[in-house]
Amino acid sequence: MRLSITTVEACRLWRDTGDWMALSELEAQIKRVSQPSEKMLRGIAFHSVLENPSAAREQSLEGTQYRVTPRDGSAPFVFDGEGIERVLQMWPANAAAEIKNTFDVDGITVVGKPDALFGVEIWEAKCTEKIDVENYFESFQWKALLKLYSATVAKY
Repeated sequence: MRLSITTVEACRLWRDTGDWMALSELEAQIKRVSQPSEKMLRGIAFHSVLENPSAAREQSLEGTQYRVTPRDGSAPFVFDGEGIERVLQMWPANAAAEIKNTFDVDGITVVGKPDALFGVEIWEAKCTEKIDVENYFESFQWKALLKLYSATVAKY
């Protein structure tokens, strides 16, 4: 059996909050048949900018912006240049992006991949308007990634 850290975190959020997602959506995620939501597609686009900013960077009359067309061919996501450049200043430039790793827990293969791995640090980027510090503090995700990579620091 294979279980992703992301799915375990979704179960925790569903259990603890009651409104994270509908039970049917959680079941679809567990069965790996869910379709990505607009928020998920935006997050994927955001991560592609972090991994290769020059591929998405473009100049417009308004200034620099970052444009990513989703894999499904839907309308592109456009990110403000100033905001992305602030994130890029903090993001480790030579980090390894999304390196998958696994470990075994009682016959269950747990799979995880941080957004970036930089030495003994795991980095996670969230594409959200408001950071919920308490939610991230309680998260199973960063704790499991620390164990999975024998890392000592988790940065959001």
